Amino acid sequence: MPGQRMRRVNEVLREAIADGVEALGDPGLGFVTVTAVRAAPDLSQAAVYVSVLGAEKRRARSLRALERAHGVLQSRIARELHLKRTPQLSFHYDETLDQAMRLEQLIRREHELVGPDSGMTEITLENDLAAVVDALRAADRVFIATHENPDGDAVGSLTAAAAALRSLGKQVRTYLEPESSVPHEVAFLDMEGLERTVDPDSLEGWTLLALDCGNERRLGAQYADLLSRCSPVIDVDHHHDNSRFGGVNLIDGSASSTAEILVRIFDGLGAEITPEIAESLYVGLVTDTGRFQYRTTSPAALRLGARLVESGVDVHKVFERVFESVQPGKLRLLGRVIDHAVPYCDGRLLISHVTRDDLALVEGDEATTEGLIDHLRAVEGVQVAGLIREQVPLADGSITPNRVSLRSRGLIDVSAIARLSKGGGHKQAAGFSHPGSVDDIRRFIVSEVSAQLAEPAA
Repeated sequence: MPGQRMRRVNEVLREAIADGVEALGDPGLGFVTVTAVRAAPDLSQAAVYVSVLGAEKRRARSLRALERAHGVLQSRIARELHLKRTPQLSFHYDETLDQAMRLEQLIRREHELVGPDSGMTEITLENDLAAVVDALRAADRVFIATHENPDGDAVGSLTAAAAALRSLGKQVRTYLEPESSVPHEVAFLDMEGLERTVDPDSLEGWTLLALDCGNERRLGAQYADLLSRCSPVIDVDHHHDNSRFGGVNLIDGSASSTAEILVRIFDGLGAEITPEIAESLYVGLVTDTGRFQYRTTSPAALRLGARLVESGVDVHKVFERVFESVQPGKLRLLGRVIDHAVPYCDGRLLISHVTRDDLALVEGDEATTEGLIDHLRAVEGVQVAGLIREQVPLADGSITPNRVSLRSRGLIDVSAIARLSKGGGHKQAAGFSHPGSVDDIRRFIVSEVSAQLAEPAA
């Protein structure tokens, strides 16, 4: 919808301008916070609302400094966002800030007084965290599973949880559905004993801990057995659209990674963060934040990174293993992905695909495609990137639906597109499966991205 699109445009503009203001280094600027941006529908102009810490003279001086820098800030927007039109900026003091700060103080004081039924997010998360800690503390046997085609956060969270719970004397089993492979870059983590198929009868009496799964189907073909035979089912995740399929759920969409949430659980259980556990958590953290470059990189994520280094993580070792151990076949596959890439929507959408023949040529599997889409999103002018992976036939001769990954710079909500095909994820990183052909999927993505851009499909 146009209204939703303009809200996203305003927020992307606000973030870009805020970064630009921070980089100005103008001594005339006070402590300036960009609170909001209101752009015209045709992007001809945009009103930028700011707050300034200090007296009225400081506010006036800061507004004059911003007006002087409007050309620099507009150039930064044009360079980073690649909008069809760069708006003319005007700066205004946000008169509502003082009232908002007073209101926030009142809310915070009320927050300290209200009970668990208040519905406030912080209290709900604390209650959910306590419920997960209690359920794991009571469990003697824990069956840990993560999503199909796991990434660094999934593998790091699984291995960290296994080590932490074993250190507390729990019996632990780990599971990954059989059609998925572990990416080469994170295969150095300790996955000894990882089960790929499971006898449903063997699950009786086990607690299921599902990690980083946006919905139950992401556990793989045996998800129904896992959910029906294990009790209780604990769902821990950071995807905002999680289906909350567990009997006990801890879902924090503001967390950078599932690894970040696990640390809170370990602290609640009194589990020591050993160097082994810290390494697994760090892999999850550093991959899901893009080496602390994605918008998911919060102050909490940075503090956690420091804590894990203090706990014994060898940062250089992790960097070399995760980011500098690219197999030659993956490099060749990247070349095929670039060859297949086609731009749409005036270059703001770039879609590529990987065929079964491509994978056979490089002797790769689905895990070999991990991270390739980031090269597409990095192309200048691209707001959304899509990578379609043609599925290989299974042992029984059937072919599962094609898998699709989507990445966004923030202007387009790709999780909304993924949900239309029963997928999910984050606003800037999502995925789904689709039974159609590669061309069908391309048309679907182009149509949905065009709809969010409020322009005809091309």
